[in-house]
Amino acid sequence: MGFSPWTVRGLIWKGEIPHINVAGKYFLDITDMDRWIEINKTKFTF
Repeated sequence: MGFSPWTVRGLIWKGEIPHINVAGKYFLDITDMDRWIEINKTKFTF
């Protein structure tokens, strides 16, 4: 995605990225991430 790990963590903590939390570990589904990227292509410009 081109984001730093801390940026991704922040997006997860804000609930902006679809994820699963199991025993304090975050898991991201590649299909969900592809869909999220398509939806948010122009939203995030760093």
